[in-house]
Amino acid sequence: MKWKLITTGVLAAALLLFFSKDIGHLFASEAGRERSNNALHVKEDKNKKIDAAADVTIVQQWNLPDELREVSGIAWIAANRFACVQDEDGFIFIYNTAAATVEKKIPFAGPGDYEGITLAGNTAYVVRSDGRLYEVANYNSAQPKVTEYKTPLSADHNIEGLTFDRNNNRLLLAPKDKDPSGNKDGKGVYAFDLATKGLAAKPVLVIPNGGGKKGKGIRPAALGIHPKTGHYYVVDGPKSRLVIVDGSGKLVADQDLGSKFAQPEGITFDPSGRVFISNERGKGSPANIMEVAISKN
Repeated sequence: MKWKLITTGVLAAALLLFFSKDIGHLFASEAGRERSNNALHVKEDKNKKIDAAADVTIVQQWNLPDELREVSGIAWIAANRFACVQDEDGFIFIYNTAAATVEKKIPFAGPGDYEGITLAGNTAYVVRSDGRLYEVANYNSAQPKVTEYKTPLSADHNIEGLTFDRNNNRLLLAPKDKDPSGNKDGKGVYAFDLATKGLAAKPVLVIPNGGGKKGKGIRPAALGIHPKTGHYYVVDGPKSRLVIVDGSGKLVADQDLGSKFAQPEGITFDPSGRVFISNERGKGSPANIMEVAISKN
């Protein structure tokens, strides 16, 4: 009987120790899972905050074909039609968003780093990153006339911003990298007079660095003038950011576009003020044109 009692006691102690360890592991495991889940929720909340871009709404989106995967500039032609350039080949692509197809390819030069396009009536203007301008008169006709203009700008400046200033009959150009005037507080916008075909040495305004990272500042990838407000819209592609300034260069808005804008490189408007931004192909997302609504304009 004594040996039975001892054996029973030892067995009971062993079982108690076994279940104690399992219970401890169970509580530890549940606590770990709770910490992990909490961390996941925090991460998701942060991402949601980054992606929100509360002042920018994507109204609609049109994905572009592979030949426009490097789309670098767009210009509104008419309803459902845009003139596009990409940074490899010297063609103007007429893209129909309703038919989801390239209607026409208009050659104007050989291969090159073409970064912006703008329209002045029936004439298209394209800028190469080294500041070379291409005037394509009657661009949509059977025989468009191409005239090339050299400017004092160079590849060091990396010209990507281009727009037509209708009120002053001039083109406006913005460097992405080195500023020709050495501005430290932003990037200058330089005027190319369409009457004299000459580039002004001094900028007509300076786009402030705004919320750019210290030491880097604003890097314009596209430039446009809002047809209603006259404000200058500057797309900073590397930071997926939109900066809006008035005619004097005073900051109106500095808006994060959010992660849905893979690599914004172009901007244009229709006459009523609708805003369109183009994106090069990104990781897992095709090149596209987006119509966006912006609360601060």
